[in-house]
Amino acid sequence: MLVQSGHLGSPDLFAFSGDQRYLATASGSDRRVILWQVESGRKLREFSGMTDYLRSVAMSPDGRFVAAATGGDPVLVWNAVSGERLHAFTVRNASHVAFTANSRYLVLRAWNTVSYFSLETGAAAGTFESPSGLRPGNDTLSRDGRWMVLGARDDRSHSLIDTARRTTLQTFRGHTKPVY
Repeated sequence: MLVQSGHLGSPDLFAFSGDQRYLATASGSDRRVILWQVESGRKLREFSGMTDYLRSVAMSPDGRFVAAATGGDPVLVWNAVSGERLHAFTVRNASHVAFTANSRYLVLRAWNTVSYFSLETGAAAGTFESPSGLRPGNDTLSRDGRWMVLGARDDRSHSLIDTARRTTLQTFRGHTKPVY
């Protein structure tokens, strides 16, 4: 696949759709997300509206939604097909985004909280405190949405969370440098 340059800066954030047919790329410096068709390398559309440096981009497993976070702006969610902006979730310092496996909820990670929002209604669906309460590192959800791994840069750990119970199952320590 040949991806044509569409960003003003180097793309540094990437997210595939669940079927691997689409790729969302983001350049923190140009504050845009671009949706590409993987097989052809064709640019399908651009998503904009961020005023701060992009820190996270996600595509829903079903390929219907694209989300981006900066840590300063509201987290924006767009319809991947039409390009329409659907939601703007305001969570202070939300800098990591992910979708649940069923594509029904957006998960936002801020400094010491994890928040769930319904993509159907736009309503908050729950919040819980992150185990460490420290600056977030890299986070991810398991493919089935059952578990979430939350990284903490300050204490060089990762915590495994049961997403249904919103409880910590295990904390992994052992890195000698901060975990991003």
